[in-house]
Amino acid sequence: MNLENGDPASLSLTDAAAIPLGGLSAWAALVSSAPVGPGIKVLVHAGAGGVGSMAIQLADHRGAYVATTCSTANIEFVKSLGADQAIAYDRDDFARTVSGFDIVFDTLGGEAHRKSYLVLRKGGTMVSLVAAPFENQAEAYGVTVKIAQVLPDLDRARGHCRSDLDQYGDCVCLRVGRHYIPNSGRSAVVSGAPRSGRSTACGEGAG
Repeated sequence: MNLENGDPASLSLTDAAAIPLGGLSAWAALVSSAPVGPGIKVLVHAGAGGVGSMAIQLADHRGAYVATTCSTANIEFVKSLGADQAIAYDRDDFARTVSGFDIVFDTLGGEAHRKSYLVLRKGGTMVSLVAAPFENQAEAYGVTVKIAQVLPDLDRARGHCRSDLDQYGDCVCLRVGRHYIPNSGRSAVVSGAPRSGRSTACGEGAG
């Protein structure tokens, strides 16, 4: 995705403007701070939100097992983004439903943050945006707590993202609502596509 060359044709200017902050926040958490990959089990809080929806797609694309919390109304939406498991916070207590995660991406703070320690395996990582209230209980639970920082220097941030994207060549595609935004006009991996590295023409896979 390259917004320097203009906004994506399939998005409004408002939607396009929302991509960088949400995308970079997810990237800072799940690539720079607590890298996800094959065999990693990650829980993303608020998966239907702007940051959470990007985080699901990013973790799924990198081969992780992705669980997320969302409202009952958004279960099918987050699954269409690539979530393997969706926990409805208005119906179930995630701390009683899941466990054994390598990484928890906390976008909420407060009660969700406190309960998230219960679902991390020993030695796991809690990565958080600056979500208050925040209580670091790393020592008590035997885990690592990290704060994901979005770099204010756009050139520096682009360099970090570019170095990681290069391993995928041109096969990167994000979904924003019903739209798929490719890294190039040639090909793109879409949500729900096999994790084997195969790609498809962007727009052919309707999520």
